[in-house]
Amino acid sequence: MLSSGEFLDLNTVGFDVPEGYAIPKNGRLDFAFFFSNPRPWGLEKPLDLPDVKDRTLEGRLDLRGLEKSRSYALEDDEHGESLGPIDGSSPHIETKFTNQLLLEAIPFQRGLQTGGIRWTNYGR
Repeated sequence: MLSSGEFLDLNTVGFDVPEGYAIPKNGRLDFAFFFSNPRPWGLEKPLDLPDVKDRTLEGRLDLRGLEKSRSYALEDDEHGESLGPIDGSSPHIETKFTNQLLLEAIPFQRGLQTGGIRWTNYGR
C-alpha cells in the first residue's frame, strides 16, 4: 500500500507542473504525477461553475529521487504496462498522459553469468 511508504516531496508545488511525489518502499520508488485543479471556491464547488477541464502533458517528465548509479525497470501502475528501462543518471522520460500518471521504478540487480553479465529484475 502506497500510503504506508515514506513520502518524498521532490517537486515544488506551484513551480513544477505537473505536481509530483515519490514514495520509496521495499527497494522500489513509486511516483505519482497529477495536475491539481485550481479551486478558488474551496473544496465544495458551487453548482453554477463548470467542471474543470482535463489537462494533458506531452513531453519530458523528470523522475527525481532515482539513484544515479542504478538502472531501473519503469512500469505504468495505472495501466499495467512496462515502459522499459531507465538509467538513474538520466532520470527523465518522454510521455503523454491526461490528469494523472502512476509509475513504479524497480531497480535492476547486476548478476554474473557465464559469458557476461545478466540483468535481473529486483524483487520480481
